[in-house]
Amino acid sequence: MLSGSGGNFSAGNDIKDFVTVVEKKGMSRDHDAPTFIDVMRNFSKPVIAAVDGFAVGIGVTLLLYCDLVYASKDAKFRTPFTQLGLCPEAAASYILPKMMGRARAAEWLLLGEVVSADHALKDGILTQIVEKPVDIALEKAKILSGLSPMAIKETKRLMTFNNEILKHTFDDAMKVFSQCLESVEALQAFEKFLKK
Repeated sequence: MLSGSGGNFSAGNDIKDFVTVVEKKGMSRDHDAPTFIDVMRNFSKPVIAAVDGFAVGIGVTLLLYCDLVYASKDAKFRTPFTQLGLCPEAAASYILPKMMGRARAAEWLLLGEVVSADHALKDGILTQIVEKPVDIALEKAKILSGLSPMAIKETKRLMTFNNEILKHTFDDAMKVFSQCLESVEALQAFEKFLKK
């Protein structure tokens, strides 16, 4: 189960990490974030997320690799990639249009505005809006643990997007993300963000 702390799920990637990556001449495929998403993409057991507060950037992207996502009514979601001079990471540009249609995905990925829990539910990011996300996530995990491991594993595999397409799109996005990371626009956005 994935959950946040301090009233938020994830503030996203640390902008200082992006600056460090640029100083080291680019993000490699074995950087922590892509490696983590690779593990999520290939994980054969159900992954459950409990979201409260903000989920930003990679905090939203990783939800696309979860099987069940429970969020509080106050949860908020944002994918501010373009505001940072970046493109979406981890095949989000493939997954989101498949989940919610191109027009809604464009709103998430191009505009990067704050999205409410209600809209995230309608767009298919969430399983359910609940009062206590962690409690519900633990309850569902307990139910799953009592079911046939083979049936669960195979059901998850059959429901999952084509893994080869995901990997190819992920790798392509990683290359473009690295190029964007080193762009003048991204560096200016990072500098502006860090001055806040």
